[in-house]
Parts: sequence; C-alpha cells; structure tokens
Amino acid sequence: MTISLRRLAYFLDVCETLHIGKSAERLGIAQPALSQQIKKLETELAVQLFFRRKRGIELTVAGAAYRLEVQRLLQMHEQASEVAQRTARGELGSLHLAYVGSAMFEPEFPALLKRLRSQYPGVRLTLHEQRIEDQLQALQSGELDIAVVRAPGVELGPRQGKRVGSRRPLIVALPTDNPLLAKPALSIAELADQPMISFNDPASLAILQIAHTLAQRAGVQLNVAWRVPEVASILGLVAAGMGYGIVPASIASLAMPTVSFRPLTDEGAYAELWYIWNEDRVTPAVQRFLELL
Repeated sequence: MTISLRRLAYFLDVCETLHIGKSAERLGIAQPALSQQIKKLETELAVQLFFRRKRGIELTVAGAAYRLEVQRLLQMHEQASEVAQRTARGELGSLHLAYVGSAMFEPEFPALLKRLRSQYPGVRLTLHEQRIEDQLQALQSGELDIAVVRAPGVELGPRQGKRVGSRRPLIVALPTDNPLLAKPALSIAELADQPMISFNDPASLAILQIAHTLAQRAGVQLNVAWRVPEVASILGLVAAGMGYGIVPASIASLAMPTVSFRPLTDEGAYAELWYIWNEDRVTPAVQRFLELL
C-alpha cells in the first residue's frame, strides 16, 4: 500500500528500455533519482527485479512476472479514473424514473427517453409505471430520481423541483352509440348524469381533481362509477358502453372502433405532464436528464 503509482510507472518504463539512463531522459528525471526509485521498489517488495550487468540491466523472472501485474494494475487504475470522470460528467450512472401510463402517449416523453439513450448510452435507465401517489412517496424516500405525473393538483414537497413537459386539452371518450356524440363538443355539465370511468387517483390529484373542479364551477356533481389504473382500461370500459372517460387529447391516437372523442369546452380543461425531482439528490445523470428536458 506504500508503493506509489508513479513509482510503478517508472518501473514499467525501465522495463521497456532496460537502461536507467534512457528511461531517466524519457521521464525527465535525474538518473540517480530513478535508480533510487527502482531500488526502493525492490526493497519494499523484498524482491530483486533486475540483474545489473556491465552493459545494462535485465529483468529477473520475478521482475518479468511483476511487470505483467503492474501493467494490469495501471490499466485498471486508468479505467477506474475514466469511470469516475465520466460519472461526474453524467455520462455514466443510473436514473430511476417512474411515470403515469398516459405519459407514454405524449410524443415528447418517449422522444426524451430516446434522446437520453442516444446521447448518454452509459446511463442505466430504469422505468416504472406507477400511480401518482406511489411515485410521490418513492420520490420522497429516495427510491426514485424523477417522477412523471399528471397535474395540476400535485403539491411539491420541500426541496422539490418541477418542470412542465407538456400541456394537453382534456377530451371526452364516449361509446359510439352515445347520443351526446351528436354534439361537436361537450361541457362538463352535459356529462353529469353519465357514469364516469376515472383513473384510480384520489380526487385531490390529476385528471379526476381537474374534472371535479370543472364540475364544481358548473354547479354539478360527477358520477364516478368506476376507477381503473390505466388509460387502456378506461377505453376498454368506454368501448363496452359502461360510461365515459376524460383523458388527455393525445389519447385520441388510440383509435378504437367503438370509442369516439369530443373536445371538452370548459375553461381550464387541460392537463400537464410534470417532471418532479429532489433538489438535494441531483446526481450528474439527473442533471443531464433535466438538461435534455
């Protein structure tokens, strides 16, 4: 543990030249100083590394074996240094990210993940689809680096930052035989008597919270008949004629033969995609992700 890497580098250079004078000149140090460094190395190892001859030096068997191991050691140190430097630059590391399922239908979100993979292939990206409240708990405990949630309606914790990734109008998904489809657009008040199929989020979060706020302004109450965990389940139940759903406009790209969509006319009928992180846990990989965002 007392042998320095520099002394090992001196040893390898002498192994190449088999001449103290030539190595001293290449290394830019005095010949006596280099001889002393090699002698100290042999003393610390209690091994003779070189035979001293009249016309130069030769490696002993032990010296030749030691040379191979020193080469590996210095290569490992160089690799370790590179890993540390690349990790500090955010080129390596890990990023744990969770998202609401509907985020995958926003063009910006998958494109962002693709840019991260393209520009920083050494970053290990772990993805989880989770409910909003589960994401917020995992973010608070440090299990997550980035939470991707539907908002507004999400309150940030202490020392948490956020960026808005996208904003989409909310639209109504209805079975194709619903009489309301005779209208080109709908208000929340016109949906009050219909059974609603909602995401399985508390009323204080995300799209359900937005819908309740719109209903309250209109002086009506929502009839939330079903709560399901993902957008595919909402569309499946709508297709079966079991009610309507309120979803971001990007979901209209999921064409289904028995589901039709109409704009929601109420002011404030939109949802945003928020990226949330802990300010105290911004690793270099997180920083690179935020820069791409």
